[in-house]
Amino acid sequence: MKEFQERTKVKRKKRSKILLLFMFLIFIFLTRGAFSAYTKERDSRVEVGRALKEKDILDKRYQIISEQSDSLKSDIGIESEIRNKFDVAKEGEGVIVIVDKDMPIIEEDNRGVLKRFWDSVRGVFSPSQKE
Repeated sequence: MKEFQERTKVKRKKRSKILLLFMFLIFIFLTRGAFSAYTKERDSRVEVGRALKEKDILDKRYQIISEQSDSLKSDIGIESEIRNKFDVAKEGEGVIVIVDKDMPIIEEDNRGVLKRFWDSVRGVFSPSQKE
């Protein structure tokens, strides 16, 4: 009887080790599935945040474009857009040029073409001035 009891103890120990291993494997599979679901949820949360930011940008752009569209429906808006893009003036309008007093006035070169060419050739072959 003692032999039988010892054999059953050994079998129980073997079964308990196998059962523990089996339970550990089940635990690994369950945690892997839970971790996978967590990472997918986190990625989707990040993606939703990115999509909301992009939606805000597109809403602002839509608002700007609709305002520009509304302004182009009037004659004043069309005129201002043409003036901005093509640099034109109405008939009878003049142009005002504002010049800074400190800027040097560049004088026009009145020499002939041959004289300018000869001066540039002489400049190449003349000895350079050391500073």
